[in-house]
Amino acid sequence: MKNIYQLFVTFFLVLLFSPQLFAQDEVPIGCGLHKVLPAIYEAYPGLEQDQKELLERSKNYTKTRGGDRAESYIIPVVFHVIHENGSENISDAQILDQMAILNRDFSKLNADTTEIMEEFKDLAADTGIEFRLANIDPYGNCTNGIEHIYSHETNIGDDFSKLNQWPRTRYLNVWIVKSMRAGVAGYAYYPSSVSGSLFFADGIIILNNYIGSTGTGSAYSSRALTHEIGHWLSLPHVWGSNNSPGVACGDDSIEDTPVTAGHTTCALVETDDCNTDIAENVQNYMEYSYCSRMFTYGQTDVMTLTLETPISGRNNLHTDANLTSTGTIDGPVLCTPLPDFYLTSDIVCPGVGIQYFPAVTRAVTDEYSWAFPGGTPAYSNEVSPIITYATPGIYDAQLTVTNAAGSETTTKTRFTHVLGDYWKYEGPHAEDFENENFETDGWHVFNPENNEVEWSLVDYAGRSGTQCIGLEYFRADPDPILYPNYYQRIGRTKDILISPSFNLSNTSDAVLSFNYIFATTNGGVFDPQDMELRVSYWKDCEAEWTLLDNINANDLICVGHHEGNFTPTAADNWQNVAINLPSGTETSNVRFKIEFTAADFLNNFFIDDFNVSGLLSTQDNDLILQDVSIFPNPSSIDQNITLAYYSTTSNPMQIDIYDMLGNQIYSTVYNSTLGMNKQSLTLGNAGLSKGIYNVVLSTEGAVLTKRLILK
Repeated sequence: MKNIYQLFVTFFLVLLFSPQLFAQDEVPIGCGLHKVLPAIYEAYPGLEQDQKELLERSKNYTKTRGGDRAESYIIPVVFHVIHENGSENISDAQILDQMAILNRDFSKLNADTTEIMEEFKDLAADTGIEFRLANIDPYGNCTNGIEHIYSHETNIGDDFSKLNQWPRTRYLNVWIVKSMRAGVAGYAYYPSSVSGSLFFADGIIILNNYIGSTGTGSAYSSRALTHEIGHWLSLPHVWGSNNSPGVACGDDSIEDTPVTAGHTTCALVETDDCNTDIAENVQNYMEYSYCSRMFTYGQTDVMTLTLETPISGRNNLHTDANLTSTGTIDGPVLCTPLPDFYLTSDIVCPGVGIQYFPAVTRAVTDEYSWAFPGGTPAYSNEVSPIITYATPGIYDAQLTVTNAAGSETTTKTRFTHVLGDYWKYEGPHAEDFENENFETDGWHVFNPENNEVEWSLVDYAGRSGTQCIGLEYFRADPDPILYPNYYQRIGRTKDILISPSFNLSNTSDAVLSFNYIFATTNGGVFDPQDMELRVSYWKDCEAEWTLLDNINANDLICVGHHEGNFTPTAADNWQNVAINLPSGTETSNVRFKIEFTAADFLNNFFIDDFNVSGLLSTQDNDLILQDVSIFPNPSSIDQNITLAYYSTTSNPMQIDIYDMLGNQIYSTVYNSTLGMNKQSLTLGNAGLSKGIYNVVLSTEGAVLTKRLILK
């Protein structure tokens, strides 16, 4: 099972994220099934045969069952809106509009059937398939069939963005996202392609602006979901599964859909490209023409046969028992609203207003009731109130939402971080995380996606000591049902760590540095392209963070594959990040943020030795020690290092070199023979290893520190 799963991940990542496969100018609708299938079938030859057999059986299906069609196949549906509180977090009204469009299309009640070409009017079918939003979730709770999930996965839009899949034998899962790579607008797999270990990929994932005709949607793109549900019910593109539109003539193995080359524009004249005097079904929902109007009777037979076969559990969806358990046998019900809320700022200073935004799901809300202990005002009935706090601290917030069905309350403890306009450290500071209470020492941890993993103190993986901070993604106790014989995959999470405040007003040449290390659990292809490590700073209660560095996947160095819980064993394996702080950070209240976005199959990720180094200078230093330089800098460990300075005294110079933890690595006393002139001496490499060091010059009470970087 493990090898099969990894193989699927390998070819899926290669296919889905190859730009040449899904160019938007080539395929306007952006459906990628016909590109993915060849690789799936190569890996699992039996799946292609399953699909071929189903299509062949459909040719005799109407005759076998005597021409009778069930009055209606009702399919329970759930929409998972994956969002980051942007326009991709579409309204329930937009989804209801899409549901109306689906049911018109599948029942041949769409008004534009009058525009169907004469050759195909008699073939346009009412499929007898109806879609209803679920009223009961998998746990027996009331639902409106729509859930909103906060996650950066909305920016990725692949199989691993299909969060919180509801059982596919009971619901059609639809995931709505903000973006997908290389112009893909959405995709779904045949039920035969996601049987067995590939079950987690079953369902439809689609861009928010291809849902409905209102909100972010449009009438032009509102039939895309109809197209994808066709795939979900085993329908190929009309030009076949292993072809591209407009490339070559192809056949979908359905008798009443003519062989076609496929169309990416709505050209209704001279459509006999493949067979003279035989028109092609340009207006079919399984085309790319954007003038879709119909399914044929043959396509209907394929879909209804799919719903009556056990493959991927499609035959259970429309049973009376399932319709009862999902609440879809009757009409919609009114649930109590389910409250959540968020902020647009992770930290704020006293006296600065911060706005709270509700994120309510499951039902409409008639009344909002907020409570803000320690805030002004302490209570509010506004939808999105602005609150101020006079005193630094970490505060709770509460929201109660009410409609005719009742009320629900959610409380978030230690939610609002109000930080004082003062510093924890003045000048350079080296943090090795050996403190047992790093959060109470001024560090702030944020888990915006509220998942299982967040920054925490780790007592077994330090680089310079026994402790560090880490994101422990590895799970030794995987869910035996979801991940048989495989490590539990936490997924791509986003986590934030904010440092204590630094007073750098008297610090020059400041450098922020830290070390990191991580491994992967995947022994096959590890595709880290979604990983990134963003480092930012915030100063003097400004509203926004300023980006210092965005270390993307190509620059993040992995130590390799580890089957078990990854623990670093060698200090040399850690990677160092050093960032010269820009002008503007020489102020009295500077904080730093590390924001890490994980990739799939990541083992643990650790950070240690978080340091701010630089020159803490005084006026006396400037009078005695002038024009100090170290070169080359940065340097490699095998180069000689030269120290040059001008001193207004001829007294001996004490020269000490310290690592970022304050350990003295090198010490010497230099007795000048040049008097009060420019001094230049070679330190050699001083036996130093890779890292960042402070070189301290001391004479006659004057002390000056310079930074040295060895790579």
